[in-house]
Amino acid sequence: FHTCKAEVLQQLAEAAETAVSGEAVSAELAGLRQDMESKVAEREMRIAELESQVQECRSSLSSTEQALTAARNDASTLEAELAKMAEQLDQSVHKEEQRSVVLEQNLDSAIARTNRQQKASLGLLLSRARSTLSRYWLQTWAATAQDARESRRHHTQRWLQ
Repeated sequence: FHTCKAEVLQQLAEAAETAVSGEAVSAELAGLRQDMESKVAEREMRIAELESQVQECRSSLSSTEQALTAARNDASTLEAELAKMAEQLDQSVHKEEQRSVVLEQNLDSAIARTNRQQKASLGLLLSRARSTLSRYWLQTWAATAQDARESRRHHTQRWLQ
């Protein structure tokens, strides 16, 4: 605007020096005034457009800042929840590890107890089997000896007859 005004003043000074008549100067001044008013109106429209764009940019920036703040808050909340979940998971894993150790110890104890019981049961069964086998052999030997005696007696009686 100031540059335009300076140009107009320069042109007015030149026109005043070179003008032959007052009417020509007045006509030229009216033309320059009209040009100046036209340029001023154009620049005012351009300034209004730029101010509107600046306002839109500020509004957009404000919305973006609000969205960014909300996103940061959401991220902080999610980070806190994730940390809490990680802590709970660590505690659960630790509890499960302890439980696994206890279960493994219980299993080892149960296996050892079962092995002892099976050994005792097998020892008892083996003892009973030996006893039964011994009785069977004694009965079989006694029966065989009795059969042999009876057979000899029978043969002896037949021979004597």
